[in-house]
Formats: sequence, C-alpha cells, structure tokens
Amino acid sequence: GGGVVRPPEFFVYKRLLEKHIKSGWHWYDTSAALICQIAFEIAPDGRVSNVLVVKGSGNAEYDRSVIKAVK
Repeated sequence: GGGVVRPPEFFVYKRLLEKHIKSGWHWYDTSAALICQIAFEIAPDGRVSNVLVVKGSGNAEYDRSVIKAVK
C-alpha cells in the first residue's frame, strides 16, 4: 500500500499540463526509447522556473529539447 491520495482536480491539471508541454515539443527520432525526467516550478501566474534535469536520457540533445518544451 501507500502512496499519496490526490483529488480529481490534480489529475485533470496534470493531463492539461502534459498536453500543453507535448504540444510545444518536437523531436525528430520518435523511434528512440529515450526518457528524460524534468523538475520545474510553476508560479501562481503561470510562469515556469527552476527547470532542471532530474534524470537525463543519455542524449544531451534530447534532454535540451525536453527542457525547451517545458520552458
């Protein structure tokens, strides 16, 4: 067991955020199985700050593209 109980609004917001980030992200090699974990903060006015790679994919160009999409 364990985990964190979150209200339904959290998941709605998470899906919207993911959709927004993905809409501005372009990567030319979609066949590559790369994963990059990013951390960032969102201010109440929507500004994004403190964007950083938590776990890189091993491909610096890919990681930069993810950071750019979040920003």
